[in-house]
Amino acid sequence: MGKAVYLGVDGRARKVKKMYLGAGGKARKVKKGYIGVSGVARPFFTGGNPEFYGTRTLPNASFHIASASIGTYAIFAGGRNDDYDYYDSVVCYNSSLTRKLATPLEKPNAEMKGASLADFSTGEIKRAVFVGGSQGTGTQLQVYSQTLTKQTLSNGIDSIRNASASVTYSGRIFFTHGYEGGTIVNNVSTYDEYLTKKEVDPLVNRVADLAGASAEGYALFAGGFIRGGRASKMVEAYESTYTKINVSELRDGVAELTGSSLGQYAIFAGGKDPNKANNYASSFSNQVVSYDRSLTQKFLSNLGVARQQLTSASVNDHVFFSTGFCYSGGPNMDISEYIDVYDINLTKVSTIKAKRGVRGAAGASVGDYVLFAGGQIDSGQEWDDVYVYTA
Repeated sequence: MGKAVYLGVDGRARKVKKMYLGAGGKARKVKKGYIGVSGVARPFFTGGNPEFYGTRTLPNASFHIASASIGTYAIFAGGRNDDYDYYDSVVCYNSSLTRKLATPLEKPNAEMKGASLADFSTGEIKRAVFVGGSQGTGTQLQVYSQTLTKQTLSNGIDSIRNASASVTYSGRIFFTHGYEGGTIVNNVSTYDEYLTKKEVDPLVNRVADLAGASAEGYALFAGGFIRGGRASKMVEAYESTYTKINVSELRDGVAELTGSSLGQYAIFAGGKDPNKANNYASSFSNQVVSYDRSLTQKFLSNLGVARQQLTSASVNDHVFFSTGFCYSGGPNMDISEYIDVYDINLTKVSTIKAKRGVRGAAGASVGDYVLFAGGQIDSGQEWDDVYVYTA
């Protein structure tokens, strides 16, 4: 059940953002509303306050999971455990958070890249697309519709692994390639709404473990590992004509950061500089930076905890940044325990204590929910929990 209330206005369903009740002759703001379901009080209204909602479970504890959101479902595909057992499951959650297993992948796989493909004319996200992976799917492109009907094409990108990045923008998907045969490359491929593949101008640097996000009018890629072990500050943008533009750099050169789209903004957060591996305290980044439809850069309030291997997802004009690897104050790394939330005004509105610190989770959204699935806990053990947040 979603946590929002809608009213009919001029034939349209309008979301209620604030609710008041009369109490003692005064209008009192409703912070949370509950309704009885099967004898249990379930929240149906939270007034837009980001918070933890609950936990769901994956069929297999795993990490290196690919994810995508298609409106009707949040989809999590593949993954592996620490014993290198690979999975072919495609796990889907609908807006009621009911789990459904779709047709499995062509073969067990991990480190694939997922993306959501929208209709060019309406902007409606209609398909989830998965490519690549560490187990070699050849050139298979695996596509799932809103009804979870699967289509397998032969124009995928075999080289893509988890170290790549993807961006959904204007009826297109942009994929960076990451690695080819263990070598970092700078190739960028796109797919349009007809799943026609096109190679576009490559990135300036050969880079992996970068992040992607879309600003209104542009697909952006930021950061990443450069050949030689350095971290990049570079941010590059692609227009609808596939023309590439260099934009203002990140404050910190980092890899294993995350990117998310929120309204007209592309937002990048966190990461780590591998050149500072001998100084944990300064190697992790807490930067959060946005780019708008004019590619104007703005630095937002920092993450509460500087971290890498975090993920992100957006819902109801809020973006959630997950837990990740961080500095613990000693000689070793730890996993942060907090989620940072920013709203459509680029204001940091909440820091939520997570049920469990996890690194390398997969993120997706459906209905009024953000889901962070799988990953690894502090011992390195794979995890099967799916943590659900709402705004």
